Amino acid sequence: MIGEYCKKCDLWRRDYGGEMRLMKKSQGPHRVATEVPGPQANLGNPEENIYHPYRSKLDWDLASWLIDATQGLTLSRNCWPFLVVEKLDLSFSSSREINKIVNESLPGPATFLREEVSVKGAKSDVYLRESVECLGELFGKPEFAPYLRTAPEKHYKDETMSERVYYDTNTATFWRNAQVKLDARGKQGVTIAFLIFASHKTQITLFRNKAAYPVYMTTAKIPKEIRRKPFSGAWVLVG
Repeated sequence: MIGEYCKKCDLWRRDYGGEMRLMKKSQGPHRVATEVPGPQANLGNPEENIYHPYRSKLDWDLASWLIDATQGLTLSRNCWPFLVVEKLDLSFSSSREINKIVNESLPGPATFLREEVSVKGAKSDVYLRESVECLGELFGKPEFAPYLRTAPEKHYKDETMSERVYYDTNTATFWRNAQVKLDARGKQGVTIAFLIFASHKTQITLFRNKAAYPVYMTTAKIPKEIRRKPFSGAWVLVG
């Protein structure tokens, strides 16, 4: 493996597998610039199309702009001449079709389940969400996409690489050792998901001291400088 100088954190960095990548401060923490298809390129296969269920980047950009810019307005088919729809290869021709794609094709937040529990004979209803679905919800947030940690890294204090530096989960030895074991079992391309759960007392009523202890979840794959911000959206309610 070859060492690489990381300008973002002013450390020497070695990726898992020894891949050489040039990092820039403007790209955020360890974000890698990748080549993307042209805006009108029809990406076809949903498994390879990062803009699915839209056909292309242009299709996605236009739908996103229309949803934000035309709230409260109605787009009819008359606004979209057939030639325009065909020329741009759009997946919609009216506001109704845009809303149908958003409501039926795009993934939504994890749903709550109701279960009845009994404690000392007293029955109560509890509401919870599957942690795997909540993890998918966090992974699906576009604002986190450039910063998700998908592989372990080694960071060193200087060019000699004699002294390790630890500051987040992806720089820990445990993740690297576990990744090596997965690769040895033929699990290449698999990443490890670290889940973090937390709870705090929340007052429900002003009288009789009624309180609850909601449980929140996040993942260590989101950098700590993001998940520790109260309004970052990095924590989701699971129960």
